[in-house]
Parts: sequence; structure tokens; C-alpha cells
Amino acid sequence: MRTTLGLALARLLTPLFSPLAQNKFYPKYYPLWGGITNVNINTFWKHGDQGVPADYFRAVSTGPVAPLVFSITTVNDVLNIGVSFKPSVFSREDVDRIIAAFSNSLDTLRDRP
Repeated sequence: MRTTLGLALARLLTPLFSPLAQNKFYPKYYPLWGGITNVNINTFWKHGDQGVPADYFRAVSTGPVAPLVFSITTVNDVLNIGVSFKPSVFSREDVDRIIAAFSNSLDTLRDRP
């Protein structure tokens, strides 16, 4: 609850900060660099029902607290992973390295007995 109230208060106060202070506030007090949002479409549609999409892609937005977000969506037997990022925070090369590390972690989990 304290974090939610803190973020709400920060949202009200940060417009009063200088641009330099605004850029330093979130990295200093909320040092998240990324987030994950997961949706299992299978809970909305039963496998084999009419009208069930064969595949499903979705976009997610980034923000000052999470400038990089993995969008993980499950539909039927397919797992789709998308990545949104703020180019003002991450270079394409940084994001490619993050994606590679994430992919390697998934491979490690898949190969476990």
C-alpha cells in the first residue's frame, strides 16, 4: 500500500520538479528496469471452441517505472513473447542482450527434468 501511495504522490509532485530532477527521481527511488505482463488467453476461450483465435499478439506500453516490458501471452499451445522498450533508456543492442539472456533462461527451464 505504501508503494502505491508513494507512486500516486510522486505523480502529483514530479511535474513541479526540474526536468533533471524528474529524470533522476524514478531511477533513484524505483530502480526497476523492466517488467513482465502475462495473459493466458486460454482462460477466456476453451480450446477447440468456435471463434478461438489461432494466435494472439498484444502490445504493451512502457513508462517511467518500467522502461522495458516483456509481454507474455499464451493462446492454445503457443507462447508469444513481445518486448516494448523506451529507446531513450535502452539501446537496441542492450535490448538484444536482455532478450538473449531471457531466452537462455527459458531454454534452461525447458531443459530441466
